[in-house]
Order: sequence, then structure tokens, then C-alpha cells
Amino acid sequence: MSITGPSAERRALWARHFRAGRESQDRGDRASALSAFRNATAIDPRHAGGLYRLGQAAFALGRMSEAATAQRALDADVPPLLARSPMPDPVLHVAW
Repeated sequence: MSITGPSAERRALWARHFRAGRESQDRGDRASALSAFRNATAIDPRHAGGLYRLGQAAFALGRMSEAATAQRALDADVPPLLARSPMPDPVLHVAW
């Protein structure tokens, strides 16, 4: 979670949405995964795991602009010397 993150109650709600998103991804339910990760990211918009999964889910549905936005937000919050997760070329093209 980000340092200035949400209260314990909101963190628990975030965790439920994040878990639901991962379970949806595991089932191949891309739309439900995207919805769950959007909900999690709305609670904590700087959580790296949430942003990463949001980007994955958006990309899986062909929502390149949303995937690129999530990747840019993730990159903005990652110290420059840390390795960043590779994103597929179409997303990088939209992001830059």
C-alpha cells in the first residue's frame, strides 16, 4: 500500500476487490477482473500491485488506452533504478 494509504477498513475492502480480480483472471473472466481491479484502484490509486493488475486486465480486453494509463501511473510511482515490468509493444506505443 502507499504510505499515505487508506484506513484499515478501506484496505480490507481493497483486498477483497483485488482478490476478486485475481480470481476472475484465474477463471478467464476478463471483464470481471477489470471491474474488480478498477474498484481496488479507486480505493488506493498508488498501489503498485493494483495498477499492474489493472493494466493487465485492460490489455487483455484490448483497452490499450486504459492499460497505458495504468502503466504510466505505475512507472511514475516506481523509483527509476528499479526494473519495470515489461509491457507489450502496443501498450508502450500508446503510452509514449
